[in-house]
Amino acid sequence: NRVSVRLESVLVGPLFGALQFGYESRDYTSGFTTLNPLIPAPGRTNMDLYVFGAQLLWKLNRHWAVDCFYNFTSYQTDVALFDSNRHIIGMGLRYDF
Repeated sequence: NRVSVRLESVLVGPLFGALQFGYESRDYTSGFTTLNPLIPAPGRTNMDLYVFGAQLLWKLNRHWAVDCFYNFTSYQTDVALFDSNRHIIGMGLRYDF
């Protein structure tokens, strides 16, 4: 199950901004199995993902833009060993067709 929302808007002139929020629930009702009986299955049965993202986009012309972004994802499971947070920061050059 997944729910996601993205809001985009012109901030000033050629500068655009975007915010993204999301939630995803993954159920492993049948659990995990492994092909090798010597390797135990990890044991988690569900995982919830919480996502937040922010982006700034500077339009250079009709096709080209420079963007900077930050994405945060939080992984929450029923086994604390698998809980984690991920931060991604980046920038790039984008071409729109």
